[in-house]
Amino acid sequence: MSVLSIFVFEPDLIFSSKFNRLNQSMGIEFRIFSDSNEFLTSAQHEAKALIINLDAFSSENLQSAVKIGIPVMGYYSHVNSDVARNALRLGVSPVVTRGAFLVRSELLVDELLRATRKGL
Repeated sequence: MSVLSIFVFEPDLIFSSKFNRLNQSMGIEFRIFSDSNEFLTSAQHEAKALIINLDAFSSENLQSAVKIGIPVMGYYSHVNSDVARNALRLGVSPVVTRGAFLVRSELLVDELLRATRKGL
């Protein structure tokens, strides 16, 4: 497993293709999950950081993800600000809209990787 292995919870197959493009441009290994239980179980043992579609992830699962103790980034639909507030309250950082993630994805992933390296 690569030191730069980032696990992504994204059930939308079309949107998850964004991570394939990031993999090519940044040389980072992204593992995409659409099942939250599989995501959480695998993340406990193998992930160095997590990226989560907050709109498709329950608050209980988000609490479990944060408790793993690795950096967690989340993105959400701009119309779902309650989800963003909850994620920030639980310790997810950064939390950005889906649109902001699309525009600044490489910068945001770099930020997540810096947080990951601090924990090594």
